Amino acid sequence: MDLSINLENSVLYIRVALLIKSQNGYIFEKSPLGHVFPVGGKIKLNETSIEAAKREMMEELGFEVKNLKFKSVLENFYSKDDINFHELCFVYETGDVFLEEVGEGFVEISESNIDSLDIRPKIMIDFILGKDNEFSKILNK
Repeated sequence: MDLSINLENSVLYIRVALLIKSQNGYIFEKSPLGHVFPVGGKIKLNETSIEAAKREMMEELGFEVKNLKFKSVLENFYSKDDINFHELCFVYETGDVFLEEVGEGFVEISESNIDSLDIRPKIMIDFILGKDNEFSKILNK
């Protein structure tokens, strides 16, 4: 059971996001709306955030990651279709490099090209470019 709670017109998500290193940059998922976002998903009940991160890597990319570095907790607020979302997101970066071809629905982004894309949430750019190297809790409202 996913860790999400629906209350009136609000939803609480508890999830993970992965900054996945590749040979030429980082792997992101493509949205049908035109932006890209980190691979990840909801944490399941009784699952740790690191277990969820490893599971999501396997489910999304078929990649068994062994080396994960905890980066941050992102507290994200946004609205969509008159529903308010409150998201607690545990962000990890892979130490292992993804060497396979990315499948449909994913894109490989180089650091030199990262500012030209609509990456959401934007703080992921700072993590990749090393502008935020210390543990942090980020409020994005």
